[in-house]
Amino acid sequence: MLDNCPLCMGTVKGYMIEVDRPSVLQEVIQSLSQHSQKEWQPVNHSQLWVGNRLFFDCLSFWSEYYSLENWDFYEAVKLGSEIEKMNHVTFHEVVARRPVLWVDEIIQRDQIHMMYQPIVHVEHKQTIGYEMLARALKPDGSLISPALLFESARNQSELFRLDRTCRIKGIQAGQQLSQEQLIFVNFIPTSIYIPEHCLQTTMKAAYENGIDNSRIVFEVVETERVDNLEHLKRILLYYRREGFRYALDDVGEGFNDLSTLLALEPDVVKLDRKFVKNIHLDKEKRDRAEKIYRLTSSMNAIALAEGIESAEEARILREIGYDWQQGYYYGKPSFSPSSNSEVFL
Repeated sequence: MLDNCPLCMGTVKGYMIEVDRPSVLQEVIQSLSQHSQKEWQPVNHSQLWVGNRLFFDCLSFWSEYYSLENWDFYEAVKLGSEIEKMNHVTFHEVVARRPVLWVDEIIQRDQIHMMYQPIVHVEHKQTIGYEMLARALKPDGSLISPALLFESARNQSELFRLDRTCRIKGIQAGQQLSQEQLIFVNFIPTSIYIPEHCLQTTMKAAYENGIDNSRIVFEVVETERVDNLEHLKRILLYYRREGFRYALDDVGEGFNDLSTLLALEPDVVKLDRKFVKNIHLDKEKRDRAEKIYRLTSSMNAIALAEGIESAEEARILREIGYDWQQGYYYGKPSFSPSSNSEVFL
């Protein structure tokens, strides 16, 4: 059993709400019936079990009619099918959690969409693939900040579901590409506990969408949060055994130091954008980029420079040897893949 694994450990399932009069309970039940009859069940004449999503859907509605500040809330923790314990929480603690619970609704309502950013081979002047970038949409069609989305998912223990959804969506979006183009799909290693189990839906998505595993490059992000290198290696080896490739993102410093690079043996190494910005004006950045390129080449891996925004940056990196490049200079993320002529104007 792994610590914090959502498949193994108990999770918060909802809230028990005590009311002082049966008539109030009936009013609450009537309001619930307007939303759903599947997410709740009565416990007895004075208590009601409410699922997380439904409770927060209705919270603002109830607040208009009832003085919830005076109610007692109990957080129910379930292990398997049994309620293990009930923790008392205040109304204000419940309300404080509300802003992050929309992550679950976004997943349920299929509001995760993929944007495409081109990855090019400079010498061949070809778009060799796209990085699939997850974006969530508000009901009005505006974008939600990816940082807010993923941090909220982490705070509400929804990171596993969100990361899985994004992997599947990224693979599905690859159907819009040519058979020769690569599909770069981000994944967060701390959201994967048992790769043989957690990645079954990813395998299924590739098969059902007719995409050869060798076209998919899983890009490791947030490696600075990884404190178990052996577990990460286990995930990456599973990918490789199944015919996928994998890339290390933001290589340059911190956790992604050069010893880690050697230990993980990625197929693609993405130079941290902080060493790309204004590289033509900074000798130290150029020296670091050259060092990473030499090490990458010695491992028979491919060096990719991301975050390129100018012709000068592209030129210097090409001189070093970074034939694979990515950044606004070649194209911003868009909801449809760009043509090769649009990338190389």
